[in-house]
Amino acid sequence: QDEGPGIANKHRQRIFERYERGEGETPGFGIGLYLAREYLLAQGGELTLEASPRGARFVARLPLEEPDGDHPSGDS
Repeated sequence: QDEGPGIANKHRQRIFERYERGEGETPGFGIGLYLAREYLLAQGGELTLEASPRGARFVARLPLEEPDGDHPSGDS
């Protein structure tokens, strides 16, 4: 979470699209949030933009998985 100007409502639906950038003089190519979200989705997770009184709050979630049985357990 930051305390910057936040993300305008009209950009909230598009912010995770490839090459999407905020208004103003935001540097970059607009692929960071896209790549982060794609990576998390590929791992079964998600990246969301949540409401914040000011600034922007991005939340990354990844699932916790049980061991798949490929790890040594000491049992024969």
